[in-house]
Amino acid sequence: SYTNALAVNGRVLVPVYDEDTRYQNQALAVFKQAYPNHDIVPINSDGIIYWSGAIHCVTMTLAD
Repeated sequence: SYTNALAVNGRVLVPVYDEDTRYQNQALAVFKQAYPNHDIVPINSDGIIYWSGAIHCVTMTLAD
């Protein structure tokens, strides 16, 4: 889902999907509103969503 995002270093990495774009613009607009001082970076997550989840799921085991 679009909520599987990651905020890091002044950016919000937001998963997007080619297979279902119905809510993509709305989701990106919500992130822009929620994080006004961050760059919103859409990341195509079609390849990882079925195996591991999306951005937050695949990065949550990385050390600080």
